[in-house]
Amino acid sequence: MDGLPKYCDMVMKGGITSGVVYPTAVCELAGQYQFKNIGGASAGAIAAAAAAAAEYGRQNSVKDSFEQLGKLPDEFGQPDFLPGLFTPNGNTRPIFNAVIRFLKARSRIGKILAALFCVLGNFLGSAIIGGLIGLALALPGISLVQSGTRSFWQTAGIAFASSLLILLGAVIAATARALSHATTAVVKNGFGLSNGLSTKGPGQAPLTNWMYSLFNRLAGLPEGRPLVFGHLWAGREVGDLPIDPDAPRAINLEVITTNLNHLSPYTIPFKGHLFYFDPDEWSLLFPEPVVTWMKNHPRRAANRAVVSDNGKKLLPLPESSNLPVVVAARLSLSFPGLVCAVPLYAVDFSLKRNQDPAAATLQADRCWFSDGGICSNFPVHFFDSPIPKWPTFAINLKEPHPDHTSPDEMVWLPASNGEGALASVLRFRETKPLPQLGEFVNAILSTMEDWRDNLQTRMPGYRNRIVHISLNKDEGGLNLTMPPELIKELTRRGDVAGTKLREDFRWPQHVWARYRTTMCTLERYLAALAQSYEYEFPEDPRIKEWLKGTAAEPTPGYAWKSESQKRFAADETSRLSALTDDWEQKGSFCDGAPQPEPDLRAQPKF
Repeated sequence: MDGLPKYCDMVMKGGITSGVVYPTAVCELAGQYQFKNIGGASAGAIAAAAAAAAEYGRQNSVKDSFEQLGKLPDEFGQPDFLPGLFTPNGNTRPIFNAVIRFLKARSRIGKILAALFCVLGNFLGSAIIGGLIGLALALPGISLVQSGTRSFWQTAGIAFASSLLILLGAVIAATARALSHATTAVVKNGFGLSNGLSTKGPGQAPLTNWMYSLFNRLAGLPEGRPLVFGHLWAGREVGDLPIDPDAPRAINLEVITTNLNHLSPYTIPFKGHLFYFDPDEWSLLFPEPVVTWMKNHPRRAANRAVVSDNGKKLLPLPESSNLPVVVAARLSLSFPGLVCAVPLYAVDFSLKRNQDPAAATLQADRCWFSDGGICSNFPVHFFDSPIPKWPTFAINLKEPHPDHTSPDEMVWLPASNGEGALASVLRFRETKPLPQLGEFVNAILSTMEDWRDNLQTRMPGYRNRIVHISLNKDEGGLNLTMPPELIKELTRRGDVAGTKLREDFRWPQHVWARYRTTMCTLERYLAALAQSYEYEFPEDPRIKEWLKGTAAEPTPGYAWKSESQKRFAADETSRLSALTDDWEQKGSFCDGAPQPEPDLRAQPKF
């Protein structure tokens, strides 16, 4: 790019096949911006990784990297391409076929019949047994017909009831067998229908092979050398040596995953967390070059060996700079039930078995990593700054507003300070009790999953940098069988979204709104600090003395490293406390500040 680069950040929401909107949106922005920080969850993580790979390629002489990225929708529109990314594994195939038949059918009755016939065909033995049981139950009625003269309608009624019993027996038996089979098969397959790996080669679908080849192609790397975070951080080929994770990064990629055993989200690349992997397990999830790279670049860990509960030796994950990007994307997109979770291992030092310093080995517990969207499907907080130096754009996916459903209204970017502050509404559209109950349960799950992200998107300094793309129920999500014309329409919306961000986003308005919000939040936080600092703590006067730096007794842990640090802390805390008194006399940052009012509070970093 000529002259000084014009930077931007990008955050993308998860949504399985909804990710088809992202390539054209990213390419529209790439014509004007150089991507600095890129993040996402689930399908948004794949789009983020692809954008990071394309940016790396552009900075390393792959002149058409974004042009290649922009052609992905043509690939998505090929017959059976999207379902092919999630090809089932062995025993999960019958269930996957039933799901695909269900998705392809257009009407509700058609969906039920399609899935039912698929179940009957795949579990014919159980259906026959169930039909025979139904026949046995129907025999008394059949004997009545044979034992005497019956009217036509009586005979027809008995025949219909008998046929219904036989059919119900076949359906119930086949369905019960299918559910039992599905439960066993899905659990054995890592809680998903597909493991995302093809044994046919790196360039073949399913998902992980396709991602690996895509990232390497966009970055301009050979198939045998995976794109790693160190490539992005340095902006060039750096060999195998680890890179300081705290050094400035040329391109920064961050994605969200969920550790189900730790009940927590994690940001990848991991920071301060040491996880281990089993190469044999990972050979079923990742292409051979990725597993070989991981085996050859383990992180330097403790001298003691780490084993799984069955005694299998484990290897530590590489240093973050040597972690393949495809691993991060795959950890983020492990949609429950569809794509299997990824096993990693962590040592629990609270267990007695790991507390013996003389033990030769440590035993690690398996941790299942699943979809990043479980905890944060739209990590709009990524790359946040009190006063941003360049834009952090975000793309949100939502259901259409009932008053704005025309094609030209399916993409929206707030234009004024007040727009985007209202809560999004999830409307119950069904009228019958059972479907309404389904919508109620779905609303509960959606709220549990997205409440934090939804609140964040309405905040001043956030809402005016988010472009919203509306998707109907048959668009994106789990709709793996979308026709090419629908994919083309979603691609058009992505193009419009990128254009709106590039042409209509008001950078000065955003910076000023963010400054006003930051200073008002800081003022209220410091006021709360001053109130606590001046409190006398009557239950234990030593606390006041510790805060003031006058106590003779040592603090209860976390002691100052020196007397000079102790004096510095006491003096500067006192100055901060007095600062709010000074502000109260002179004015307030909060008069006329943007609404709704945010909170400044400490929370763990993902």
